[in-house]
Amino acid sequence: MKIHLECDGRVLTATLADTEAAHALVAMLPLSITLYDLFGRERFGALPQTLGVAELQSRMCEAGTLFAWSTGPDLGVLYRTPVRPLTGRFHRLGRIDQGPEALAQAFVRSGPVDVRVTLAGREGRHAHSAAAGATVPAGSSIRATPLDDAGQSGCSAGLAVEPLGGHGSRPRF
Repeated sequence: MKIHLECDGRVLTATLADTEAAHALVAMLPLSITLYDLFGRERFGALPQTLGVAELQSRMCEAGTLFAWSTGPDLGVLYRTPVRPLTGRFHRLGRIDQGPEALAQAFVRSGPVDVRVTLAGREGRHAHSAAAGATVPAGSSIRATPLDDAGQSGCSAGLAVEPLGGHGSRPRF
């Protein structure tokens, strides 16, 4: 599963791990988040809710790693490989597909960075709903609403798909 991180006109693509925490992140999308610098190696910003409690760990992670501090709850992006392992309660969510130059262009700067996180659709198009790619049971009715880049109705930049009158329908990944 892939997501897009958009900031200042740049789009980075990340491949997510097949974990409960990564699926919980996808369920929050689309998401606008402000990322702040920490230790000159990572950006972090508050998520709307926790992705679950992670085990205490100490792990070496490389530049491009996406993770979530479960105590925050904060989304983190390593833009430089740290000298020491990350230690604490965090989920490894995935990895940004682009290399160090793209990471530096997006995240090495003073001040906060505003990022929009969306589910990457087929053929590089953005899907603006966690329901994108959902499996809808045969015989079900769905409604597709055009969305603009801010997730608002009225433009054909993406579609929000939801079952009509259905409860408990969740996307399958």
